[in-house]
Amino acid sequence: MNKRIIIRAAKATVLVGGFFCACLLVFIVVGILMGA
Repeated sequence: MNKRIIIRAAKATVLVGGFFCACLLVFIVVGILMGA
């Protein structure tokens, strides 16, 4: 495979993973605040 494609795919995966983790973190914080 082409290295450029692999790097682009890796960046996309990190970006999506970071976005998902941020959303999950916000959801947990809101849940704690609502429960408190």
